[in-house]
This record gives sequence, C-alpha cells and structure tokens, in this order.
Amino acid sequence: MKAFPAIIFATLMTAVIVGSVILIGGNALTNTDQTPVINSSAAAPATAVDQSQQQQIDQLVQQQQQAQQQQQLVNQYQAREKQYQAELQQAADRLNQANQQLAQTNQQLTQTTQAVKMYQQLVAELQQAGVIRITSDGRVIIQ
Repeated sequence: MKAFPAIIFATLMTAVIVGSVILIGGNALTNTDQTPVINSSAAAPATAVDQSQQQQIDQLVQQQQQAQQQQQLVNQYQAREKQYQAELQQAADRLNQANQQLAQTNQQLTQTTQAVKMYQQLVAELQQAGVIRITSDGRVIIQ
C-alpha cells in the first residue's frame, strides 16, 4: 500500500514537468521579440573558441615561418660550407704543387752539390798529382 502513494506522486511530478516543458515550448514558438543568434549569450563561447583556435593557428603559422627562416639559414650555411671546402681544396692543391716543385728543386740542388764536390775532388787530385797548379789570383796553370 505504500507503493500506491509513491506512484501517484511520481505521476503528478511527471505531469508538472511535462506541463512546464509545453508552456516553455509554446512561449518560445509565440515569441515576437526576435533576437539574432549572433547577439545571444550562447554565441559568446563559440566566439571565444574561435578566437582561441585563431590564436593557435596564428602561433602555428608563426612557428612555420620561423622554421622556414631557420631552414633558409641552414641552407645558406651549407652553401658557405661548400664554398669554404672548395677554397680549402684549391689551397691544398696549390700547396701540394708547391711541395712538388720544392722537392724537384731540392733534388736538383742535391745533384748540383754532388757535381761540385766531384769537380772539387778532381781539381784536388789533379793538384796533388802535379798536373795543375792554382795561383793565388785564381788562375789555373797546366804543367
């Protein structure tokens, strides 16, 4: 028997809620004051969301621009590095060429020094054998 009053109370509450919904819906249909949706308070959160999204988009665009600038700098540095490497290679080639010329000159100097020593030895042996005599003024007299 206690369930019967609860069922009646639940039915009355449901009727009150359904009646309220019908009254509010009827009022909304017969409303002559037409406010644009843009000016309603429900549109404000959407605008805030749009502004937040726009800020995020702006930040992403700015980050992309910065990334592009940095990539351009990297490209410039890589081009400079290639130029420096080419210049360094040219300098190394010139240095190798100069070293080769120096080695050839040293070899010629060594050969010339050996020839002079041989001539000095020959002159000394000819003097010792009495074939030639060198005067104090540098003249060579053959005997």
